[in-house]
Amino acid sequence: MIPDAWKIVDATLPRFDEMSRALLESRDGDIKGSADGYVDAVKEIVAAAKQRDAKALRGAYQSLSDSCGDCHFKGGVGGELDE
Repeated sequence: MIPDAWKIVDATLPRFDEMSRALLESRDGDIKGSADGYVDAVKEIVAAAKQRDAKALRGAYQSLSDSCGDCHFKGGVGGELDE
């Protein structure tokens, strides 16, 4: 990783946590129900950052990206964007 990259990762973690909480606290059941992949990926990112494991971080980030794509690029929550 580039020098000081862990500082950047550490500074970003609270934003991921905020989004996880917002998804889980949503009043919309579809949003809350679709948050699992994102929340799990954030947990993986946090664990990788704590261990300073760049390989695990890359994998966890890919999982996070996939979870976003599952919702936003495949019709959104409940497929509503396809209609």
